[in-house]
Amino acid sequence: MKEQELLQEKADDLERVKRYAGAEQIDTIIGKVKEQERTEQQIRQHDRSYGTR
Repeated sequence: MKEQELLQEKADDLERVKRYAGAEQIDTIIGKVKEQERTEQQIRQHDRSYGTR
């Protein structure tokens, strides 16, 4: 499968999930996950700066 086809399949899957769970619910989940990723990245940067963990 080409990369373009894989991306389209993932986009189609996301639309299926949105129809099932509701777009607002999915947007909330995505927002929370992005926030968690940013927090984890900040922790890693802090740990590298101060040599912890």
